[in-house]
Amino acid sequence: MITKVLVSGILTILYSASMFGWGRMFETVIGVRLPWPLTLIHGLAVLLALGGALNLVGIAYAGTLDAIVVLGWGLAVLLPWLALKSSAIDVKSLMPSAQELRAWAIPALFIITVFAFIDTTQVPPSAFNFHDDFEKYLTFPVRMLATGTLQAGPFSALGGQTLGGQAFLQGFVLAHWPLGTVNAVDALFALTMCLLLATSTTWKVGMPAWLLPIAPILVVVINPQYVNISALYTGAALYMALLVIPWSVRGHSPSLPAASVGIIYAGMVAIKTTFLLPVVIHFLLAALVIAWSTRRLWSTIVWCAQVGATSLLFIAPWLGVHFSVWRGLWSVSAPLGDVTESTVVAVPAAQDLNLFSLDPIFYGFGASQAHYTGAILVIVICTLFILALFRYSKAYDSGSSVPWLFVSGTVLIFNFLVFNIVLNGYIGRELALRYICPIIIAGLPAIIAATFFALSRYNGNIYRTKILKRITIVMVLGIVGAFLPSTAARVQQAVRFGNTLSFSAKASRPAYLNYNRYVFSPSAVAAVKSLQIQVPEGEPLLAWMSFPFHLDFARNPVFDVQPGGLSTPWMDFPLSQNPEATSNYLRLKEIKYVAWQYSGFAVRSEASLSSTQSWAGNPRFLQDPHDLQRTLQFNQALVELIKISEVIIDNGAIVLFRIPE
Repeated sequence: MITKVLVSGILTILYSASMFGWGRMFETVIGVRLPWPLTLIHGLAVLLALGGALNLVGIAYAGTLDAIVVLGWGLAVLLPWLALKSSAIDVKSLMPSAQELRAWAIPALFIITVFAFIDTTQVPPSAFNFHDDFEKYLTFPVRMLATGTLQAGPFSALGGQTLGGQAFLQGFVLAHWPLGTVNAVDALFALTMCLLLATSTTWKVGMPAWLLPIAPILVVVINPQYVNISALYTGAALYMALLVIPWSVRGHSPSLPAASVGIIYAGMVAIKTTFLLPVVIHFLLAALVIAWSTRRLWSTIVWCAQVGATSLLFIAPWLGVHFSVWRGLWSVSAPLGDVTESTVVAVPAAQDLNLFSLDPIFYGFGASQAHYTGAILVIVICTLFILALFRYSKAYDSGSSVPWLFVSGTVLIFNFLVFNIVLNGYIGRELALRYICPIIIAGLPAIIAATFFALSRYNGNIYRTKILKRITIVMVLGIVGAFLPSTAARVQQAVRFGNTLSFSAKASRPAYLNYNRYVFSPSAVAAVKSLQIQVPEGEPLLAWMSFPFHLDFARNPVFDVQPGGLSTPWMDFPLSQNPEATSNYLRLKEIKYVAWQYSGFAVRSEASLSSTQSWAGNPRFLQDPHDLQRTLQFNQALVELIKISEVIIDNGAIVLFRIPE
């Protein structure tokens, strides 16, 4: 166990060194210098930008990714050496002081403990999400390394639910280690970045050394509602950087460099499209702050244009990767005519929303809506503290940092309101709350740091400052105490069952764990390989399977099917039971062979899809019935298509057939 943790730690340091090199290069180009945890975040954003370009030209192979790592190491050595040679920086400034080392001792011990615990209990985890992960998220990096690109076709969730940024990052792990370890990218590496950034930020703003561990503790104890290996802590790390950069730029007045913002915006959207809304909210509030603080309309317009241009520059390659699929928006000719308004009855979730409900949420490990609302209330109060210190005290040093401190809180409040009240009626309160978790995880340590930063600049009544600090500390400790039971439940599940999947009842069942073991077994690999060998090399294959990542994507162009892909606006597949229409559609895409898994542990059978239509009346989940309806129709279309096709193999679980000429 110790050896495993040491190896993982060394690998984390090595990959971090490469990211530091890329981040320092970016900061050198844009003319800023940030604390090293923020430099790592910039390096992460640069890697995501490179990932889009590599996938667009189709060279995102293992060797290319290794070259990026090596180049990052070179930059990490070269740039500091050049700076030292030119006397641009003092060697002593690079070394931590004795005071800083003492302050970091306890937080560092906590971070190392968390790292070791996650590495030993959850890398690889004993179980993945048998739908989200097995059908899509594990398949994405496998596809990329095999083909050099994440272009997947119209049946995939790629281009809709994600542009592929997280899969690109997972490719660095998959290039050298088993598939099951790719969860380390988010659950281990990205979480560690969040912990380091939270600690660094609170230290820089003058939080007492004895209180410094509270920042990383907040990141850990807030239940992230972990349900799959998509971006969670990765998004939190990027968003936390957005919130703390304004008062972290060395040698400059507090500001928000447009290039820095733009590349982080692009990175967030690349890893998961649900982060687009938090990005938009941050952009609008940041623009308002610039307009208010500068009183210059033209400066605000220029900043907005620079951010927009930078974001577009770095996200454009990812958009290009999926443009061929999105073109279907212009060719959709009502293929979904059977899906009517009456098919899915969405009860307005707002009627069921109670922000202070103590009822355990579905993914909460015992936590409730009130827990997260409490965290937001702490953010609201801290934001009001910052506003009061600035607005009502003439003795306050009202430098340009104050508006940015204030925006750190208002951004989080607006996100919470939009997700939990506005979007609640469209996607359901459970899903809305889950989507806001990374933002809360990023925001709570940031606003605590902002509050202490504001208090450290306050030159007024010392007694008042002490009172506000104590109130802030008590509120933070209250949030930690409120989430401790759910944290304990997550720890217990990790120790006993080797995972922290938030659907804990299912994720701890022997049948579920046994199925996960089978999926990665040689027999499962052999079953998929024996089927694919029946398809001539180079022939396109439509694959609707429970674990398609065992397919050889380099041998055959694979169109893997996912419910998230079937429900995209550009999906033009004829979801009818007319086999001729289905056959014609597939032939137009040069698809002759179809592999369909119609039976098995994770298969959505027609009976189960039909019975779960009752979810449409459940305000917790409003998005699922739409996906389920299209999945049911797609399955029915395949049933009819088989009747006029040539069955090659039918092993009782998977059928491979060739459609007629």
